[in-house]
Amino acid sequence: MEFEAKQIDAMSKLVSEENIECDWTVTRACDAYIEPEIAAEAKASYEQRCADGGNVSDIHEIPPDDYISVTRVKNVLYGVTFTGASIHPYKLVHHLLNKCVEKGMNLQTNTCVSSATRLPSGEWSIVTSRGTLKASKVIFATNAYTADIVPVLNDKIVPIPGTVCRIIPSINYMLSPLEMTYSIRSNGHNFDYMIPRQIGDRSIILGGAKRTYMYNRKIFYNNCDDSMEFINETSKMYLEEFMPKHFHNWGNDQNGCKQMWTGILGFTSDLLPFVGELPDQSNGYVIAGFNGQGMPRILLCARALVDLVLGRIDKIEELIPEPYIITKNRLETKENYLLDRIATQSDLTHTS
Repeated sequence: MEFEAKQIDAMSKLVSEENIECDWTVTRACDAYIEPEIAAEAKASYEQRCADGGNVSDIHEIPPDDYISVTRVKNVLYGVTFTGASIHPYKLVHHLLNKCVEKGMNLQTNTCVSSATRLPSGEWSIVTSRGTLKASKVIFATNAYTADIVPVLNDKIVPIPGTVCRIIPSINYMLSPLEMTYSIRSNGHNFDYMIPRQIGDRSIILGGAKRTYMYNRKIFYNNCDDSMEFINETSKMYLEEFMPKHFHNWGNDQNGCKQMWTGILGFTSDLLPFVGELPDQSNGYVIAGFNGQGMPRILLCARALVDLVLGRIDKIEELIPEPYIITKNRLETKENYLLDRIATQSDLTHTS
């Protein structure tokens, strides 16, 4: 938690120093729990953290009498807020890429990599759609697609489709806009996330709806098709009905979803990212598999990996949580918590 919290200060500093126009907004984030079992688990977890002496100075429990007034979410059974942020990631990446190109980086777009092989010399051979090249060191920052070119990560990092929509606020919420980011948490491991934009039309970016398709392994697991506007009709209806269903006094406005799209997330078998040098494949480095939680993790993970690649540090665990580090043990374990979650969701779907 503390590592993720550090990302906000690091990103604020980066955006300020580089003068990046990317809609960076520091605000409060709200976790709202709307089903009894997970609400009880969340409260118990917070109380245990307090008992263990953990830092909870930025985690504010919402008083039960204030659930609706603070969260504006119906049927909240438990809620907390903490410092959060939102950003326009494309604008951020576009700015940084432009700066790197200005400094001499050779950026090759529309160039598919089909394989990467470590040679006996210690160099790497990279086969692309436009020819083969050699490199002394390679960083695989290919997230969901990493296993296609790093076979040792097969079944360790898998592509998972996600679906997102843009919603125009109702009249009531135009007059009194949402200011926090949200995670609306329901049964099992399901949650839906929201980023109310604080500029322009103040549209709301809503993503999730995994409960509508996670139980279907063929759709959910190892699927890199992002050509769909939405995953299925059920997920489309879920997102269209979400705001009036869950937000107090939304009203009868029919604006609804203006856009829907899908994207591919890199999920891992143990639900933690892989960062560091590939075991037994020196000079090959990975930063991938962020399980849909890249924004509060990637920046400082990337900085740590660059320090390792450039020899500024000897051990990456000095800078990132040890469970993130790619190890032989993580690669060899047969456990797959992601498949377990799919099985659990299937049970929940067929018993609810």
